[in-house]
Amino acid sequence: MKRITLAVIESYYLIREAIAQSMTTLGFDVIIKTGDYADFVHQSKPLVPDICLIEAVAPTLGYSEIISNIRKQYPAIKIIGYTLGEQEYIAREHPGIDLFISKGTDTDVIKKRITALAYELKPDSS
Repeated sequence: MKRITLAVIESYYLIREAIAQSMTTLGFDVIIKTGDYADFVHQSKPLVPDICLIEAVAPTLGYSEIISNIRKQYPAIKIIGYTLGEQEYIAREHPGIDLFISKGTDTDVIKKRITALAYELKPDSS
């Protein structure tokens, strides 16, 4: 089975690196790590990921605009929004995301959900 490739779009460097390291530890290939959409587009020309992880409702990133642009340019990419706290309800309601993951979700559950999304399987409800 082909390894799942990921892009991480997160404005904070340390958080971006921690997420990328966690995803690598879970067995995914993180091929793009960036803090902004323009850099994502630049990096994705030779390397289009299967899934894009993006901080939901991040005002510095322009969350809704980024999701809309990814949908237009790369319709095959699955998009996962993540956040924590009171903004979760906003992220869950965004029509452009394929999956929402709370920052408090257990890593085993994250791995199952990402894998299910990548291979279009029914996600485990755990």
